[in-house]
Amino acid sequence: MHSGLLKSKQIRLNADGRILCPVLTGSFNFLHFANIVLDFSLRADYFTKNLVTNHTHGDMLIQLRFAFFALLIAFTACSYRQRSQDDPYAWTSFRGHVSNAGISPVTLSPPLVLDKLWHFNHRIRSTAVAANGRLFIADWNGRVSALDVQSEAILWQHETRRTITGSPLLFEGRIYIASCDSTVYAIEARDGRLRWTFRMQNLSIASPQAYQTSVIVGSHDGFVYALNARSGALLWKYDTEGLVSSSPAIVDGRVYIGSGHPGVFCLNADNGALIWKFTTAKSVVASPLVADGLVFFGDYDGWFYALDLNGELVWKTRCQKKIDASAAYLDGVVYWVDMTGTLFAARGATGEPVWQFPLQGPAISSPLLDERYLYAVRYRPALLFMLDRLTGELLWSFALDGNAYASPMIYRNRLFIGTEKGSLYAFKSAEEDSLLTEVHP
Repeated sequence: MHSGLLKSKQIRLNADGRILCPVLTGSFNFLHFANIVLDFSLRADYFTKNLVTNHTHGDMLIQLRFAFFALLIAFTACSYRQRSQDDPYAWTSFRGHVSNAGISPVTLSPPLVLDKLWHFNHRIRSTAVAANGRLFIADWNGRVSALDVQSEAILWQHETRRTITGSPLLFEGRIYIASCDSTVYAIEARDGRLRWTFRMQNLSIASPQAYQTSVIVGSHDGFVYALNARSGALLWKYDTEGLVSSSPAIVDGRVYIGSGHPGVFCLNADNGALIWKFTTAKSVVASPLVADGLVFFGDYDGWFYALDLNGELVWKTRCQKKIDASAAYLDGVVYWVDMTGTLFAARGATGEPVWQFPLQGPAISSPLLDERYLYAVRYRPALLFMLDRLTGELLWSFALDGNAYASPMIYRNRLFIGTEKGSLYAFKSAEEDSLLTEVHP
């Protein structure tokens, strides 16, 4: 069912000999690696031939060891990145995929039970990302944390200078995140080392998205930025002339992103050129979703829209209040929620209603889908819902502490959700047997 979302996990070489490892893996220069191997071979041959006659081979031994370690590091790096891209459960961005479809490759079974609970000192508004047994999440204090999913250990933490509301992006072995200190950070996923920063003109609460070798993110300065993922160099920027809180969907070389100007902008992902703009009555904070040739999003006037890929209106429907949350889409049905907490399901092609469900309170979190179920979160008081996605029937719910701004995600048979009380929950299907553990970072 999700074959369109889970891409083939194969290494590809482009014309300059660089191994392209999509989504989670880095670029590794194959020709450079081959040169290291050749150099090591030549040095080993020289050393062997001169060992008996040359008793002052200390320098040569040092060089040989250096070549060996260079070879080892190169091999290890490629191996690590290959393991990253082979994780079929990986959830690497805010909505799990560049289209923002919000679909998990893992299907849980109701009822769920609480498996793990972490306690942080500050509220969590960030949606987690995860791969290779590690989960990455940011908190209100501006701290990015890496957790070991199995041992529950805190592997590393990196401090930014101000609040973080957006979600991390896990791409090419690094964590990319935008902070309210007006800075984008690139951090090594393995050990938390800072690789580069990029300074914007205003804060950002948006979540970055990956495109080829770039990272694309919006800011409250009104710009959409495309940065080189390895160096942080600015590739292009586009001025929407309104606050950008939306996270981009990137499909077929196009960036779809909302703005406070107001409306949704479609940009060329390679150079930032405007392709079209669809104007709305009020700001678009929700992240657009692209599926089956349509673009779905809601605005702050309570309208939910479906556009074609040329920016022409296909259908729209009016909700009772503004829409903060991003939509989800599967099998021709689009799901969204407004600030009254009404959860909607409608035919993507026509807007024909399928069902509605009242969360009985405001909702900011974006709904999550798996093959059979829909997960939604009420903001205040926080309550996690599990519904049959075809009928809207309530199957299970769980009261969370505090308020819930973050969206749920699923990784390796666990559903993770953070709250503004600083709690990070992990739920599993009830048929699995384990003890609840609590961790205080």
